[in-house]
Amino acid sequence: TYNFDPKDKNLVLNHCREAVLKPEVQKEIRRLDKKFDEHVMYLICGYFGFVALWLLLSIPWYISVPVFAVSRTALAGAGHYFTHRKQPNFWSILFDMNYIGVHITLID
Repeated sequence: TYNFDPKDKNLVLNHCREAVLKPEVQKEIRRLDKKFDEHVMYLICGYFGFVALWLLLSIPWYISVPVFAVSRTALAGAGHYFTHRKQPNFWSILFDMNYIGVHITLID
């Protein structure tokens, strides 16, 4: 069995924890989290922009189906990431995005 002794410096887990908790690494994680948030906002704007175009124009199904599938999956993946952040986090609702649509359409 593996020993999870937090005082044993030879364990890889403790070495990784020590490396991740360094201030410069924490600063880089915060910077990357902000970039992630920025890109999720781009995805949200692109998604709602495409929805508006889809409603106003005649976009063929062979374009709209892949765009919706990829964009909704990407937003649900972002929501999954947000669920692992400090809670409460409003944006973790994106994780349920795909389940709500399925729930509404598959009700008996």
